[in-house]
Amino acid sequence: DGGPYRIGQRFGPYVLEAYLGAGSFKSVYRARVDEADKAMAPAGAVEPVEAVAPAGAVALGFPHHQDPEGIAELEKEYAACRRLDHPNILKVYGLTRQEGIAFLVMELMEGRTLRDLLRERGWLPMEEALRCVGQLSEALGYAHAARVLHRDVKPENVLLTSDNTPRLTDFGVARVLARTGDVASTRVGTVAYMAPEQINGAAGTNADLWALGVTFYELLCGRLPFTGEVGEMIQKIMS
Repeated sequence: DGGPYRIGQRFGPYVLEAYLGAGSFKSVYRARVDEADKAMAPAGAVEPVEAVAPAGAVALGFPHHQDPEGIAELEKEYAACRRLDHPNILKVYGLTRQEGIAFLVMELMEGRTLRDLLRERGWLPMEEALRCVGQLSEALGYAHAARVLHRDVKPENVLLTSDNTPRLTDFGVARVLARTGDVASTRVGTVAYMAPEQINGAAGTNADLWALGVTFYELLCGRLPFTGEVGEMIQKIMS
């Protein structure tokens, strides 16, 4: 009903203006940047925060737990996102710690997700679905070239601009691979979108393409290709 922090609360130069929602690992707020305070504030950055959006409004992502594990996950997300600068990927400006609280400073993009669009319309015409998935393919190709594996591609993690241009977001479970072609050895993600090798616990970048394929199917058909209880769904995916 508003997240763990209160509207108006200040973290260094950032003042919370609205609660935008929460994912598996973090809560997100819209914040304004007090330029006067920004000039006076101590660095406090775990990593330097780059120049913010021209309007001075940003999104702040707070881990659900301000403990070593929660901050380590935040650091892993930033390690992945700092490598990426693509028109179809939400920009992350930096990771900072203010008032003893660590958080990500991100591009602000308010609006609906691809999931919201599906709820509204049920399914998309072929041309529109192809345009969306084509742009997401370019985003993933760019991320994979930078050795970043997203691991949770799905409609909920795609934000839409006013003209329905997709922006891939939420790299909370992403990992940076040591070498192209490597795999990540942990089983994470959303079961309905998981590739067989991801369920087996060792997924490479092709697992992101599987998830994008499931998303494409869903855009065209208005339903998932693999359904049922978790165990049944896993069996269908594996076979």
